[in-house]
Amino acid sequence: MPELLLLRDDTPLLRCPLYGQTVTVGKSPANDISIPDEDAPPLLCSFEPAGDGYRVVSLHWDASGRIT
Repeated sequence: MPELLLLRDDTPLLRCPLYGQTVTVGKSPANDISIPDEDAPPLLCSFEPAGDGYRVVSLHWDASGRIT
């Protein structure tokens, strides 16, 4: 089963299995995975099922209104 592993300085912080659904990541507690980092955007990205795996979709908008 695919999983998402979040690291800080090579130290695992969170291991999240991906069960075939879209998973959102960002600072906001409304996300499936909330990152406790002041510098993180409220909605950073999502992991979306794609074929036999996942694709990462950037959802962070910069000050000019572009996705970065």
